[in-house]
Amino acid sequence: MKALALLLVTTLAACGWHQGLISPDPNATTVAVEIFGNETGEPDVEADLAPHLSEALVNWVSLGFTNPDRADLLVRGTVTEFRRRNGIRSQDNELLEGSVRIEVRAELVRRKDGTVLRTAETGLWAEYATGTPVLNAPGLGEGPARERLYQNLADRLILELFAADE
Repeated sequence: MKALALLLVTTLAACGWHQGLISPDPNATTVAVEIFGNETGEPDVEADLAPHLSEALVNWVSLGFTNPDRADLLVRGTVTEFRRRNGIRSQDNELLEGSVRIEVRAELVRRKDGTVLRTAETGLWAEYATGTPVLNAPGLGEGPARERLYQNLADRLILELFAADE
């Protein structure tokens, strides 16, 4: 069994297989996320997005994750839009469901010379139910919907920035 595992690892290494997405800069070994800018009226959207971007980098990219002042590559960007849309209301005018949209623009930058290697732009909606007694369900509300939205946006941005040549 050990021989089979060793053969598999050796074969995969020989054919160029790697775990995670590789860098468009072959000399880069580390990557970091800068806190994004926020062009919206909603406070702290960029701070709420930051840990999801870091997690997506660790999960998807085969580079070491480090601080922005030491990284070879930086992911930087801006939250460009935050929008709420109310959905269905009850007969008593209670909000039963709603949705949130966040749009983000990002770029992958070589830190030493500021060269932009790739850009990405994406936006998504997340719907939620409020969980009022009319629905006979607890509902998740806006908070968990935003968390799902941040995770999906982060994954999409990192995949767009690193998977272009895959």
